[in-house]
Amino acid sequence: MARQKSTSKSKKKTTRKKAVKKATRKKAVKKATRKKAVKKATRTKAAKKTTRKKAAKKTTRKKVAKKATRKKAVKKATRKKVAKKATRKKAVKKTTRTKTAKKAAATVKKAAKKVVKARRKLSKAARARIEKLRTMLEERRTEILANIRKTREDTVEAHRRTFSEVGDLVSASLEKEMAFKYGEYGVNMLREIDTALEKLKEGSYGICETCGKIIGVKRLEIVPSARLCIKCKSKEEEGNKGSR
Repeated sequence: MARQKSTSKSKKKTTRKKAVKKATRKKAVKKATRKKAVKKATRTKAAKKTTRKKAAKKTTRKKVAKKATRKKAVKKATRKKVAKKATRKKAVKKTTRTKTAKKAAATVKKAAKKVVKARRKLSKAARARIEKLRTMLEERRTEILANIRKTREDTVEAHRRTFSEVGDLVSASLEKEMAFKYGEYGVNMLREIDTALEKLKEGSYGICETCGKIIGVKRLEIVPSARLCIKCKSKEEEGNKGSR
């Protein structure tokens, strides 16, 4: 009987221990489950917070991009306005210059017409002077043409030559350079003379192309192909010096 009692007691004790262990395990499982749930909730909150932050950043970027786009649009519009304004100013300046040039040309033409009319009533002495100037121009033209031909012939001859010394080669290259310069100068002079002869035919020879006044006889005798009077020529030379 005593053994039976002790056995039943030990069984009960064992059963209680098992029950306690089982309850402890359940508590541990519940605790772990709660911890997992808390962790999951924390992660979810963190994820939501991150998502919100990303959304906020994206919105901020969009706002900044829109602002930048607006600024660019404003700048572009401002540039266009400035460009249009500048174009208008240029157009106005160009129109003003054209009008001024046309007025000046008209004034010169009127003055030239008056001179041409006056020339028709020239005295014999004046006509003789003009004929003398024509002869001078034609003689000068013939002389320049002959010099250009000679220069070209000399250049061709220089090309054919063989050079024994360095000095001969240097002198030949200098000759070529001089020939080229004279050829260019001669062509320009021929143009001036041809223009003067054309004006003699038209009856507008000896009239300044800038102011429309008569060029002095002394100046024409020195430079028969002169296109400008002394005053206008001096102004032109001063302007060229200033531009340098």
